[in-house]
Amino acid sequence: MSKYNPETTRIFYQNADKSICVCCPTGALPVEVVAVRDLPAGAPYWIKDFKSTDNLKASFPDLDFFDSFELDEEYWGDPHGVALGFEEWYKQQPEGTPGTW
Repeated sequence: MSKYNPETTRIFYQNADKSICVCCPTGALPVEVVAVRDLPAGAPYWIKDFKSTDNLKASFPDLDFFDSFELDEEYWGDPHGVALGFEEWYKQQPEGTPGTW
């Protein structure tokens, strides 16, 4: 069971060009699993729970220009983890693990 609410939690990471990417969990899998499994292998990530979607919209009012932002690691602090990517994550799972299809 995840400690995060998928409706208000977002996972942030940077592309190689330093643009910010946002992953929006659906709730089908725990947020922590989505971060490790579905992001590019080797990508440091930050998990942020906005407690309500209103807080999320206030924090990022103009999402059309997301590529112009960079994550300020000094402000965000240390990443919550580093993604494995789907292939590596899949190899580490016992047969029948949810999300391995």
